[in-house]
Amino acid sequence: MSLGPSDAGFAFGPIELNVISFAAADPPSDLLAALTELVCHGNVRILDVVLVARSATGTTGFRELEIEDPNLTRLTLHARGLISEEDLDVLAQCVPRASTAAVVALEPTWAREFAERVLDTGSVLVATVQIPGTAVNAAIDIALEG
Repeated sequence: MSLGPSDAGFAFGPIELNVISFAAADPPSDLLAALTELVCHGNVRILDVVLVARSATGTTGFRELEIEDPNLTRLTLHARGLISEEDLDVLAQCVPRASTAAVVALEPTWAREFAERVLDTGSVLVATVQIPGTAVNAAIDIALEG
């Protein structure tokens, strides 16, 4: 499988790696349902999901998400194995001790078309910065107070 541009356009656009922590060993069913809803509405494609367990002492373990719930059949992983062990080693440091997190590689569907359009203009997208919603809302709250 080629990951670069083709005559039909990009196979994949820019992706986001989201680290979502929770107290249980497995993701809450509501979290998986929320991801499925985003997929069903055409907002994202889920490329890969890896669970990271971090012990109270800080040791980590990784495992692929197994989707067994028949209600989640639309949650197809389009590039299982995309998240590397090196990525996981770095991202595991974000996971609170004595908890688990899902590392979700997702592609906002608009981003692939945007990347193709940028390329079509002869331009190059050289950087993308994503600011977490919690930080944006806190900054806006501070700005509105002042």
